[in-house]
Amino acid sequence: ITPPPANTTQTPPPSSQTNNPGWKKYSGTSLEFEYPSLISVKQEEETIALSHSIVYKHTNPCDFKGDAPPLEKLFDFGVSLMVSNKNLKDTVQSNEGSDYVVKNFFENNTLKLSEGFIDKFNAGSLNGFQITSGVEGCGRYTYYFPMSSTKTLVVNRSFISEFNPINGNYQTYLNLSGIIPPNQEKEFFVKILSSLKVK
Repeated sequence: ITPPPANTTQTPPPSSQTNNPGWKKYSGTSLEFEYPSLISVKQEEETIALSHSIVYKHTNPCDFKGDAPPLEKLFDFGVSLMVSNKNLKDTVQSNEGSDYVVKNFFENNTLKLSEGFIDKFNAGSLNGFQITSGVEGCGRYTYYFPMSSTKTLVVNRSFISEFNPINGNYQTYLNLSGIIPPNQEKEFFVKILSSLKVK
């Protein structure tokens, strides 16, 4: 009986294959990731935007003055990805719009945690930080994942203000046909990040 050859090479699967059944694969110059087919992906310069919405006319829950025109669509998924060619500290400085975080929450080129504002965040092989900025259910999460001493992955994720219980109509919005509910939005987000590779 002849033994099997010692080093059998496996052919890598074609790049159209994904680990998540029914998902698509995005492969750009700096990033590669999988995403659900119902989400649309658009690249604008260095930023890759992922979004999903349904047509539904409603008042803007973040219009605190009450004079903005109604929104034509309800966005229930909004994420953007970008690789910054800077270290963590410089990326945070240029991305946050003020030096508040850098001045108050940096020590030895890493972020100091502050529960509910700056938290650790991990997804797949990514280890980084989540900064929460918002008021009255309106705002965003910004995630920073240091990739090397000169590269940082920046991810923005919108609050879905319509689904916040602070909003009087949130039950109506949650029952609309075709929406991505909050628990699924979070699951999609984590799975997308878990599949992500920086080139």
